[in-house]
Amino acid sequence: FLGTQFTIVNAPEATVYGLEMENSLRLTDALTLGVDATWLAQAEFGESASILNLSGRDFALAPELAANVSLNLDQPVSGNLALTSRLAATHTGEQYTTTSNDLMRDAQTELNFSLGLKAQDNSWSVTAWCLNCSDRRYVTQHFNSPLQGADANGYVSAPLTYGVTLGVSF
Repeated sequence: FLGTQFTIVNAPEATVYGLEMENSLRLTDALTLGVDATWLAQAEFGESASILNLSGRDFALAPELAANVSLNLDQPVSGNLALTSRLAATHTGEQYTTTSNDLMRDAQTELNFSLGLKAQDNSWSVTAWCLNCSDRRYVTQHFNSPLQGADANGYVSAPLTYGVTLGVSF
């Protein structure tokens, strides 16, 4: 917000350099390891002539390092049934939570887990799951309120969430 209005701020140019890798390794017939990583060596705005000059600022919500590691199981237990499971860790490095680069959040790691049973022909499945299993809470993005000056509000990460999914294919 700028005063009493919402304004979209943009820059005519930006520079982004980095590396990204995605790997899926089959450890056994039933077990797969996934490893993904993104490294941003540079992610910043170029010269800008806007009211809010973003020149030289880092991108908001763009950590230098983000990575995922997962272990997936799809193990037959009988001629008709298979046990499925997934354990995943998602890591994001520290990052600015505003375009003005004045507020940051620390690096965060979340754990997700699922355990299920499915028909070998994929006609049905039942899966119990948990997201953010360690119930880590942190600010995902900061923002200012209109007409409030330099206050700082924030959106908070999703809490521990769990459930059961029933699936049927026909």
